[in-house]
Amino acid sequence: MRIAIIGPGGMGGGIGRLLAGAGHDVVFSGSRNPQKLAHAAEVAGPNASTAAAPDAAAEAQVVVIAVPFDRY
Repeated sequence: MRIAIIGPGGMGGGIGRLLAGAGHDVVFSGSRNPQKLAHAAEVAGPNASTAAAPDAAAEAQVVVIAVPFDRY
C-alpha cells in the first residue's frame, strides 16, 4: 500500500518508520525543511521517499495528517 505521511516530525516519523518496516511504500511530505523530510525517509528505510504534499497525497491510497493540532 502507498501511504503519504503529511508532517514527518514527531508522531509522523514514527508511524512512517513502522509502516515502511512492514513493507508499505511511505512518502513523507509537509515539512518546510527538506532536510527533515530526507532524514525521515532515510531513517524509515528503502520503502520510504519524499515528495511535495500535493504529489504525495495524489499518489497515495492512505493519507496520514500528522501535524500538531494547533497548526492544523
